[in-house]
Amino acid sequence: MTGTLKNKVAIVTGASRGMGAAIVERFAAEGAKVVITARTLQADGQLPGSLRETAERIRARGGMCHCLYLKPPHHPA
Repeated sequence: MTGTLKNKVAIVTGASRGMGAAIVERFAAEGAKVVITARTLQADGQLPGSLRETAERIRARGGMCHCLYLKPPHHPA
């Protein structure tokens, strides 16, 4: 990677899976310090991916990552 985002901070929502995870992993690989948010903190078996898994991948590659878990609101039926 080229380090084009060195000394930058990126905030990415929906970073637990899919495009959000791919985008934030690329930003981190380019040198950005990243803040990631999602509604899935840890794998629950319903959907693949979680905030913790994304953060672990970023940190394993030497990236700096801060997680913000966005707990879904409770809506009575």
